[in-house]
Amino acid sequence: MSLRGLAGRLVETRDLVPRRLCAWLDHPVRPFAIVMGWIGSTILFLLVATGLGGPTEGDSSEVVYGTWAIAHGHLGCVYPVIAPHLPLGLANPFALAAPLYPVLAGLVAAALRIGHAVPYPSAHALGPACVHGFTQAFHWSASSAAIMPTVRLGYLAWLVVLAGASYLVRATPRRGTRWEVAMMFVLAVTPPVVMCITYYFHPQDLLAMGLVLLGTGALLRERTVASGVWFGLALTAQQFAILAIVAVVAVMALTRWRSLGRLLVGAAAAVLVVDGPFVAVSGLRAVKTVLLGSSRVGSAISAHGGTVVFALGLRGIPDFLVARVAPIVAGAIVAWLVTRATRERPLRPDVVVAVVTAALLCRLVFEVNIFGYYFMASAIGLVLLEVVRGQFGRDVLALAGLFVVGMNPEHIALISNLTTYGLSLYYDLPIVVLGLGVLVFIYETARRRFSPTLVVWLVLVTMAGQTHLFHRYDPFWAFPEWAWQIVLVGYLVVIVARRLRGAVSQEARAEELVAT
Repeated sequence: MSLRGLAGRLVETRDLVPRRLCAWLDHPVRPFAIVMGWIGSTILFLLVATGLGGPTEGDSSEVVYGTWAIAHGHLGCVYPVIAPHLPLGLANPFALAAPLYPVLAGLVAAALRIGHAVPYPSAHALGPACVHGFTQAFHWSASSAAIMPTVRLGYLAWLVVLAGASYLVRATPRRGTRWEVAMMFVLAVTPPVVMCITYYFHPQDLLAMGLVLLGTGALLRERTVASGVWFGLALTAQQFAILAIVAVVAVMALTRWRSLGRLLVGAAAAVLVVDGPFVAVSGLRAVKTVLLGSSRVGSAISAHGGTVVFALGLRGIPDFLVARVAPIVAGAIVAWLVTRATRERPLRPDVVVAVVTAALLCRLVFEVNIFGYYFMASAIGLVLLEVVRGQFGRDVLALAGLFVVGMNPEHIALISNLTTYGLSLYYDLPIVVLGLGVLVFIYETARRRFSPTLVVWLVLVTMAGQTHLFHRYDPFWAFPEWAWQIVLVGYLVVIVARRLRGAVSQEARAEELVAT
């Protein structure tokens, strides 16, 4: 081995958690342990979400009105004509979500008879084209106390993520090992995952990601039609799934193009079955949401902003092209290049998971808004990538710490899930992260190892963390949102790029061994 190769391996080893831990995780487990992993991780997820205040009403208006309409058989009220003036205040649905989550939640709400103690408004009261649907449903929810039971249905989206993650891992060499069980518990405490429930309420994002994982798992098993169906369903839950679909299409176009048609047919069938009825009933009112979901990019409604792209001041079509079209193109290019470099065995699990994760990451690079839960898809993909590799990098743990500091999962601005300890928790979480970093620094120093990256990390957490550790509530260094985007997304891009490079290098080394 060359000196350069040896140095590369040493750097790679230092970036990993202890090998003994990885070796321990490689041990097989009995099916009972897998079952307990499901139960234990679900309980842990519920505890963490509850500890952060539980589900918030936040953006629940995007899905709850559709949920109630489905539960009471009013299909045309999922995407109704919106009255010019709705006296609903914060409950005013400025945007609506894709239909799959309201359909599933509506069926569960009907089965559980949520709010059925009070009669739902009649078709006459809802008005033609359901023009009074939102107002009538709002008043009904107030009198029936249906809002919080409906919002709590969002917890069920976790089970879809868990099923998708397990299904994917069981298509890899980590099947039936401690890695599979550990993965469940890690996902349960991953901040962006929990924030989809506790931070503005976007369970449809979790549902879409779980379906993407199911589609990826089916692809690894070479069940092409089933994979297409899962990806199509993901697209009807949240439109960011198009990034994963395009990446998979690029991979298959280079490797298994004869099976590509079956995947596309499966996806088209799923989209037609779920979206078709709403387009038939609501026409153009449903088309916008079916194609773009709750996105406000390119519309007259101002975005939250806070990103580098938002700072460019783009509006209309240019804004849409950069924020929505550019990520799709970038994801396809990355998938194409990686697949060409690993053409010998392009459907190797780590390659496929890395490509899908990289494609989902492209959204964060070009996004006009920045919220913590936006990182959910990339975070899940990165965790699964580490599990599939059988190695867990310290850079992932470092990124998790930076995320907690920059995108604090305790949201103190929302009152619907406010707790008595919320403010203290908000200021204490960065202190915990800093304390863990200091312990790592002391450990490394005791072993006579110096890491400049760790020093920079400690300085950043100390200066930019909003804590009361130094008898002040404002950070020493007020990081704007676009700066946190550069730090967090940039670090995430570097990590995924290293994993992709490692997959390509591993393929090259395998070819060299075969040649010799």
